[in-house]
Amino acid sequence: MERTCGLDVHKDSVFACILDEQGKKLLEQRYGTLTPELTALRDTLIANGCGLVAMESSSIHRLTKSRVRLEQQMGNQLQRCNIRLSNYVSNQGNNVSLRKVIGAIIRGERDPGKLVRLVHGRTRNKHGLQVITDSLDGVLNQTDIEMLKQCMEQIDLLDKQQAACLTFLGRKFNHFSKPRDKPSYMPPTGTSLP
Repeated sequence: MERTCGLDVHKDSVFACILDEQGKKLLEQRYGTLTPELTALRDTLIANGCGLVAMESSSIHRLTKSRVRLEQQMGNQLQRCNIRLSNYVSNQGNNVSLRKVIGAIIRGERDPGKLVRLVHGRTRNKHGLQVITDSLDGVLNQTDIEMLKQCMEQIDLLDKQQAACLTFLGRKFNHFSKPRDKPSYMPPTGTSLP
């Protein structure tokens, strides 16, 4: 095992814990988040020969939280229109059936008999075709459609931003990845390797 460092990143501080090849703690130190303090952290990592740094990543997580909030907003909008599909499918996690139905509604489809065909077969089988069809029979006005459309556009934008971010990070940091015989393991601070 090479020397490793775990970083716990907060708004105003970064806690670093460096372990040697045997998992013995070499350093545990707090750094600030301003450039001079981060430069000092970088210098510490270099001076200690850290070949692997692990840290949390919250930027993508924030995008995901925004996406979930928008999906919940769309589910709530449908509920107000008495379209109760979200009672039978999850309105989180990029539910394909829900997105297909909302997309069709935005494009003008209102017939529950046609909308039900967009719902996954397992959902229709589990709850019954008539129940799912009835859950798609609601009252929508143009304001409801516009709200759904704006939520879908924001979700699509978040998806594009997330993909662009991951592509950029992949290009920027792919030289750090190297094949390993086994997954890396970073024990919690204050413990040793098994």
